This record gives sequence, structure tokens and C-alpha cells, in this order.
Amino acid sequence: MKDKIIEVGKISKYFGEIKAVDQIDFYVKEGEILGFLGPNGSGKTTTVRLLNGVLFPEKGNIKVKGLSTINDGNKIRKITGVLTESAALYESMSARENLEFFAHLYNINPREIPKRIDSLLEEFGLSKRQKNKVAEFSTGMKKKLSIARALIDDPEILFLDEPTTSLDPESARDLISYIKELNRERKLTIFVCTHNLAQAEDFCKRFIFLDKGRIIEEGTLGEIEKKYITSVEMEIVYQGGIDDAYLNDYKYKKLDSDKIIITIDNKKQVPQFIREISQKTDIYSINTLNSNLEKLYFEVRRVYYENAGNGSNN
Repeated sequence: MKDKIIEVGKISKYFGEIKAVDQIDFYVKEGEILGFLGPNGSGKTTTVRLLNGVLFPEKGNIKVKGLSTINDGNKIRKITGVLTESAALYESMSARENLEFFAHLYNINPREIPKRIDSLLEEFGLSKRQKNKVAEFSTGMKKKLSIARALIDDPEILFLDEPTTSLDPESARDLISYIKELNRERKLTIFVCTHNLAQAEDFCKRFIFLDKGRIIEEGTLGEIEKKYITSVEMEIVYQGGIDDAYLNDYKYKKLDSDKIIITIDNKKQVPQFIREISQKTDIYSINTLNSNLEKLYFEVRRVYYENAGNGSNN
């Protein structure tokens, strides 16, 4: 296992009677892209503020690369970059002026600032617009500049809070590709807060599901699927027809005259089913359809609330 760059030990954060974060306990591995998933109001943004030492927990402790968020907040913020949901930029200033301002705010060596800004502007395709005021930029360009601002201090950990909000599909796709590249090329640890499950599945490797300030599940897609999904969906391409009376023993959907999707309730029944159906028609292909993140997310929530209604703590 890779080293844990963030370690969170049963932290809680309250705002009056509201439990924004309630005894959550997790870790982030160095160099991974972690998806921190939950609906609005589930505690995602509060957690990011806690991890950066902007807020302090009432209970528990947080270590970021061995540093305490309570005692070493300034040191932690020197190794983290944060992209908030709304672009934290000065619209009356140009793109370059924004980056210069934040570079000085981070106390970067003045001799390094021009080269670092040039590199980021080039990397994000903003060099030709660097003298334009940010107010003239599209939403996608502002988002790119916001990430450049978050990277100006060359952080080891990048926090992204709803990174694709307000972006059109093409811009969102480009941004996700760039996040993957950042992780791959810079070995950057990336902590992504989002409720966009389809996009999270595209670029996150491990997931934490949050609900009302509590962690209800965590793991890779495969690990979570193994715990919650006992059935198997298969796409079967065949020729020669299949007796409907046989198919009626299963949940199935005909896609066309020679293709069906069929559900086997128990994974252990799959080998026997394949032997049987191979005797009833000519099979061209059988493909197992993996569960997607959205399906798993809602199944986890269903089980969690079902257990809560039964008095379980899980």
C-alpha cells in the first residue's frame, strides 16, 4: 500500500445543532485520486476546510503528511492547493495579474514567479489571453485559471470542490482529462468532492460515500460491488432464437432479435446458466456488465437507511 498522505481520526465538526461532520475516519494514499461523494449538505466542503486547517474539529485529529491541522495549519497550506466550487479570482484583474497576486501571497521567490506563471498559462492554453480581464473569460476559462491558481505554489495535494460545476460537456471532459494528466505526470494526490457520479467514476480510483456528515461506505468500485451486488448482468449475443419459456425463469431484456441482457440473481448460478443456454442456441459472445458507480451509490444508501430503520449502526 502506498503511504498515507492524509490520516483522519474520528473527527466531528458542529455548527450549533447541525452536525456537519460526524465522527468520520478515513485516509488518503499518496498519489491517488480519491472521490469524496455525497449530496449537497453532506459535509464535503466542511471536510476540505478541516483538512486544510481553515476550520478545527471539535473532536478527533487530522494529520496531513504528518502535520497536525490544529498546530501546523500554515505549513499544511503550503503543500496543498484548493479549487473551490466558485472561481476564487479577481475579475477586474487580468489572468496574469491574478496569478502574480496569488504567487506573492504564497511568498514564492519573486525570481521564480514569471517562469512559473508562463508555464501554467501555456499548460492551460491561456497564454494568448493572459492580459485580458477575467471578467471577459468564459466559465471554462475561469475554471482553468482557478486550477492554475491552485497549482501556483506547486502543491503536493490538490483539493477540487465540484470541479466541473457550470461547465458544458466538452469543457468538463477536457478538465477531467487534465486532472488525470496532473495525477499521472506530477504524481499529484487529488481529493475530489462531487455529487456528479458519472464524472467521478471516470477519473477517481477510490471512493468515500458521505451522507449527513457520516461516512456510509468506502473502497474501490470493485470492492464496493463485491459487498453490495450479488447478482450478475450479462449481455448475450446469439443466433437461432431462445425459448421464451426458458427465459421467463430470469429477469431479461431483449435488445434486438439476437441480443439480450439477462440478470442472474446468484453469481454461483452463472456457470450452470452458461452451460444450459449454450445448448439452446448458438452463442457468439457473453459479456458481464459491471455495476456503475451510480448504481452502487444508490444501493449503498438504500442498505444504509434500511439498516438505520432497523436500529443498526452500519
